[in-house]
Amino acid sequence: MTDNKLPAWSSLTEPMEHTVKTATVGSFVACYFNPTLSNGIQSRKAKPSVLLVERCDGRLGLPGGYVDIGSNNSAGEQLAEGAVRELREEVVNAEGTPIIAPDAQRLQIISAGIDYKNPALPVCYHGHALELTAEELVQLQEHAQKLTGDEQYKQASFVATHNEVRGIKILPISEIMQMPEQNFAYPHEFAALKTLHEKLLGNKQSLYLAG
Repeated sequence: MTDNKLPAWSSLTEPMEHTVKTATVGSFVACYFNPTLSNGIQSRKAKPSVLLVERCDGRLGLPGGYVDIGSNNSAGEQLAEGAVRELREEVVNAEGTPIIAPDAQRLQIISAGIDYKNPALPVCYHGHALELTAEELVQLQEHAQKLTGDEQYKQASFVATHNEVRGIKILPISEIMQMPEQNFAYPHEFAALKTLHEKLLGNKQSLYLAG
């Protein structure tokens, strides 16, 4: 099997061709902030942080979901476009307005694979990383504070996400790495965070991790 036999939306080479072609496509994004000093050098005391969403069942995760891969009548979405759309749908204020709306070109792929949690409907997932600006971080922090302090705002935001996301957390990634994997809705999202953590520690020359 060669790469050109795989669907255009897949970066995978390991799984069997028929499995990839019948998989549902998913895409998610790890939004992180990496604090630096005014001279651009990272402080030793700096703690890179990541945006987490709290799912309706209380488990944690990253903004993401299914991607529209298109049909004969539709071009569909690129993987990064799907991840950004999910971010815009899942992190919203009480009116349903996205808190941040980054350009999909800012995303970098960090993981890919197939989730066989449901053997009858495997999910071909692609994880991305997005480095937040200081302004975006402030916007997310203000949203998180409102969700914590204003029950009416929290409920309206929850309804605006179609009852999928009931809160957000912005936590140091080092703290997230100490959490049990069972706290996360999807193991492959936790694995992607491990990849991002290693990258931020300088242990990887590239963000990309195949398979």
